[in-house]
Amino acid sequence: MELMTMLNNLEQELENAKNVPLSSKKMIDIDEFLTIIDNMKIAIPDEIKQSKLVLERETYILEDAKRNASLIISEAEKTAKAMIDEHEIVQKKKKKGEEILEAARQNAQEIREGAMSYASDMLKNLEADVSQYLETIRENLSEFEK
Repeated sequence: MELMTMLNNLEQELENAKNVPLSSKKMIDIDEFLTIIDNMKIAIPDEIKQSKLVLERETYILEDAKRNASLIISEAEKTAKAMIDEHEIVQKKKKKGEEILEAARQNAQEIREGAMSYASDMLKNLEADVSQYLETIRENLSEFEK
């Protein structure tokens, strides 16, 4: 069960709980609350594992992009070296090799920046989600302590 669903279940239990006469307190089914809290304790590590998988995937994508960029650069360098024939042809080929090399470097940089930005966004989203879950848990726990 998703963590937010469990938090919503806790909130629903509180809303549906009967009032204690002559007070602002509510009567709750403690077993039901403890079951939901236990399930939340189980779900939080799962969500963290899921976030780690996303981060590992992003790391893999970044490493793959670096490998591909290295291959492209290596191929561009080999191509540039292999094209040394005559002066006029050499100049044209050297220029073309440099363009390919620069394009490969720019492509690799864009891939790196995109992967880093994506990983950063995912971690920021995870941090916001975990903070929200923690805030909701604290609010619900404070209701129990009243």
